[in-house]
This record gives sequence, structure tokens and C-alpha cells, in this order.
Amino acid sequence: MLCLTVLPVLGVWSYSVYMLSDTISLKSENEATRKSLEYSVELGKLVHHLQKERDMSVLYLSALRPETKTFLLAEYVATDRAITKLPVWPGDLDKLDRTEFSTRANLVQYLNRRRQSLTPSEVDIQDEIDFYTRIIKVVIEWLYDSINESKFAVVWKTLVAYQKMTSAKEDVGVERALGTMFYANGGFENHQYYQMYYSRVHNFRAFYKTAQLYSDRVRLLYSFGVSEAGNNVTDIIDSFRYEILHNTKDANSTAPDLQKARWWFDNMTMYLDTLLDVQQDLGEEILAILDYFIEKVQTDLAVSATLLVVVILMCPFVIYMTEYVTSVFHKYALTLIEKTKELTKEKHTIDTLLYQMIPKPIANQLKHNKSIKPEYYKTVTVLASDVYGFYQMSLECSALQVVELLNTLYDAIDELSNSFDMYKLETLNDCYMAVSGLPDRNKHHAVEVATFALNLVELISKRQFIINENRIVQVRIGINTGPCMAGIVGSMLPRFCVVGETVNLTARMMFNSSANRINVSKATYASLAKSGQFLLKKRINSQSKTPKNMYWLIKKLENGLPTKTDASDSESEDSARFEREEDEKDDLELADIPFPFRQRLPMHNDDEEEECDENHCEVKDNGKNRKSPLEKKDTKELGQIMDESQLNLM
Repeated sequence: MLCLTVLPVLGVWSYSVYMLSDTISLKSENEATRKSLEYSVELGKLVHHLQKERDMSVLYLSALRPETKTFLLAEYVATDRAITKLPVWPGDLDKLDRTEFSTRANLVQYLNRRRQSLTPSEVDIQDEIDFYTRIIKVVIEWLYDSINESKFAVVWKTLVAYQKMTSAKEDVGVERALGTMFYANGGFENHQYYQMYYSRVHNFRAFYKTAQLYSDRVRLLYSFGVSEAGNNVTDIIDSFRYEILHNTKDANSTAPDLQKARWWFDNMTMYLDTLLDVQQDLGEEILAILDYFIEKVQTDLAVSATLLVVVILMCPFVIYMTEYVTSVFHKYALTLIEKTKELTKEKHTIDTLLYQMIPKPIANQLKHNKSIKPEYYKTVTVLASDVYGFYQMSLECSALQVVELLNTLYDAIDELSNSFDMYKLETLNDCYMAVSGLPDRNKHHAVEVATFALNLVELISKRQFIINENRIVQVRIGINTGPCMAGIVGSMLPRFCVVGETVNLTARMMFNSSANRINVSKATYASLAKSGQFLLKKRINSQSKTPKNMYWLIKKLENGLPTKTDASDSESEDSARFEREEDEKDDLELADIPFPFRQRLPMHNDDEEEECDENHCEVKDNGKNRKSPLEKKDTKELGQIMDESQLNLM
């Protein structure tokens, strides 16, 4: 968790450092671009002074020349000042490594030697034009190189326009010198001058048009500068150009016209000044844009630096808080795990209790808020058992001993029942009831219950549950098969109830059973006999109290066939048991009736005859109308009590 927090913090710190370094780099680039622009502006001024000095020198060499070179001195001083004003002087100014361009002093000396030798008799006009044009070409290339070093995308269009205007201005300067020579001499000396003039005019137009494409400001500045010059300068220059381009083929085609030469020079000078203003205005615009962005970058630099400082200062705090929160979360997670385990354990306990009260499939439906409707089961097998002589035991033993006995007994029975397809209906006091065939229907419910009953008797016999140190616990078991209704009763404490005569007859089978014996009804007998897996014996009706059509479940047979030994042993054992029972008191005492039925079911009397069929037992009165020893009520009331007992067998 700490690493997951530290990584983003390091990411923010790295991003802040990156932004700071990028801002510093951008600021340095902008400042370098501005210096390059400032330098290019100074180079543009130098080009302008060299152009003007060249044109004035051509004027001096032409027929319009003054008597002295005094008017040239001011241009010489301005050119030298422009060279000195350059902030730097690169060593690779000239790609041909000529010595005159290696230093400022060498260039100034190179110009001074030319200036001193300037006389009409020694210097030709063409040589003078070529001399200055060669120097201007080197300076313009240097200007281009200084601008190309900039990588600032915002002003690149304006930079291109600035370069094109510088080149256009150089072409106009050469055009002024050639035009002055044309009118002063009455034409060009040869066709080479004409071609030079023609190419300069078309180069100017191309450069000027390109500058307009890259900057709309060029057209506005140009129109404003021309209007300020007055006298419709462009029309005058265009007329002069037309005359030079169409009326001269050689030196003898036109007579010298000093007046036109002066007009040409003056108008071209004003035109050059206009182009210079456009060039300088573009340079100032570029510098203003760069100043704006430099200021903005400085603001970004301050913000980035502040952010970096804040991130650096916040890192320890964030790490500390993260570690603290992580430890809190860890403790909370451990507590949550423990509580989850406890909750799971409690849920398991609740589910276990719920599954003891309600069958698991039905309980799962209740958990999902599904309604459970009562359901009819065509045939099920119910088992009821109790502790033989429990009432007398509860009187002779302490409550703790009775509770411990029942707890041990029911634990053993529950553990045994887990191996069978049965559902435990009820455990109340010493009474234990279970059923097979619901809620999951099956065809072998009678076999399951019978097998369980035999195993239960074997368990009680082998383990010998003892209470009060000498009293051995025995159980009575009754089994009956038949139909029933089953459903959920109650909402606060829902219980799965089984209702019907089948449950009632099961209790009667248990009442009429003996210690560690299994008494089954005729319906159960029919089901077990059909399976052929059990040895059963019809009960001997030795006394009138014993109901008819009841059977003893003796044992489960091996491979479904009894051996002679099994049959003889069973018969002798059964006979011995019945002989012992003849000596015992056969009346059903109140102490031997389980609690749920003790005040619900009537007792037999000696004058009643009972017949049991598959689903119920009928009691016939032989003429003596006698009340139950438990309740002084008539037969109709007893029938109502019997029906009520069906709802309380759970």
C-alpha cells in the first residue's frame, strides 16, 4: 500500500521536474530566439547601410556625380557604426574563409581601401556594384543562418516574411543602382546589365509576393508606407521600370537624361525607406510576440518551481499519512476478518438450528423469501420412540442427571440418523420422532426407517446408557406408514409440521411396544414384507388390551432370505420374550406414556376390541360405556382430543 502511494508521488515529482526543466528549456529557447531576432535586425540595418553606400558610390561614379566625395562620408560613418554595433561577430561568417570577413576590423579595413580608391577614372560602376553586392550577399546569408537557428513555431511565418523582405530590399537596392546608371549613361553598356536588372526586378516581385503570403501585415505596412511617401511612388517607379525594360537594348538606344536619373534615384530611395520600415516593423512584431511568450514562460516557470517545492514538501507528509492510514486499514482488516469468521460461525450455528427445525430445502426457500405452501404426501413412514419407564426415572433421578442422559442419548441418535434418508420431526422430553419420505419423496422410506430402528436398538443395547449408576436405559419404538400433510407453521418461530392420522397411529404403535422392541403397523408390515429384507412376526394377542394387526420387527435379513437358524432363533427368542412379558404388568401406566401424548390420547380398557388396518386402528365398544382413566369426557370429546393431538406431535 505504501509503495502504491509512493509511486504516484514520485510520478508527480518526476512530472514536476520534467515540466520545470521543459519550461526552463523553452525559456532559454525563447531568449535565444529573441537574441537571434535582435541580431538579425542589426544585420538588416547593416545591409541597408551597405546598400545605401553602394548606391551612393554608383551615383558618384555616374554622370550625376558631385565634384567631391564629401556626401559619401556620412554613409561611410553609418556603415562602420552598424558593423561595430553588431553584438557578436561569428568566425564562420564567410563559408569561403576569406580574410576580409574574419573580424570586424578586417571588414572595415577592406571597405576603407575600396573607399579610398573610389575615383571615376579607376573604378568601373559594374565593379562597384559587384563589390558591395558580394559583401551584402554574405551578410544576408549570415542573417538567414541566425534566424534558422530559432525553433519557435509561433513566429515562424513572420520570420519567413522578414527574410523575404530583406532579400526583396536587396534586389530593390541593386535595381536602384542599375537604374541610375541607365539614365545617367543613356543606357546599359552591354546586355549583361540588362539581364541583371531584369532578374532583380522579378526577384523583388517574387520575394515581396511570398512575404505577403506569410504575413498579412506586409501588405498593410507597405500600403501605409507608400501613402506616407506621397506622389504615387509606385506608379512612378513602375513607369520607369517599363521604360528601362522595353526601350533599351544597348547603350546607344537612349540619350543620357540626368534629370530622370535624379528622379529615379530619389523615388527609389523613398521606396527603399518604405521597404526598410516594413522590414523593421516585422522585426519589432516578432520581438513583441517573443516578449509575450517569454513572460508567459517565466510565469509557468514560477508555477512549476512552486509546484515542485510543494510536492517535495508534501512527500514526507503524504508518506507518513499513507503509512498511518495503511496501518489503520490493516488493523481494521484484521478485525473485519475476525468478525467475519465469527459471523460465519454464527451463521453456521443459525443454519444448523434452522435445519433442525425445518428441512434444508424448505429452509433455503425461506431464506430467499419464497412462500411455502402445505404439501400432501401420499405415503411416508413415521417413527416414534421414547425411554421405557422415563416417568419413574425422572422421579428417582435429579434433573441434571436426566438432562445429561437425554443429551447423550439424542446426540447418539442424531449421529446415527445422519446415515439415513430421514428427517427428525421432534425431540420433546424423552420422545423422539422422525420421518422418511418427506420433504424429499422416496420409495424406500419404510426400509430406511426400519433399518434405522434396528440400528437404534442395537446402539442402545451395546452402549448401555446408564442413569443413577444402576438403571439401564431402554427404548420403545413404534413405526407406521401412511399419508400426511406437511407445511410451515408460524412466522416468528416457524416450524415444519406433519399432520395426519399416520402420526397418531405411530404414537399408538409406540405405546403398545416393549423395551428395546420395535412395534410396526400393518401398513408398515406390508411395505417391509414387499421389500423382503426384514424378519417380522405378528404379535400374539394374549390379552384383550393388546391391539390387533401389530407386528414385531425382529431383524434385517441377509440377502433377503431367512436361514433356518435365524427363523428358529427368532421364534424361540420371541416366545421367551412374550413369556417374560406375561409375568409383567401389561397395563399402560401413566409413567410410560411420553409427555406429548400423556394428556392427549385415551387409554384402552378391557372391554374394547381394536382392529388395525393399513392406515388406522378402530376401537369397538363391547357394550360397556366407560370413560378414559385420564379424562372424564365422552367418546365424542375424546375424538376431538385425538384430532387436536395431531397438531401437537411436533
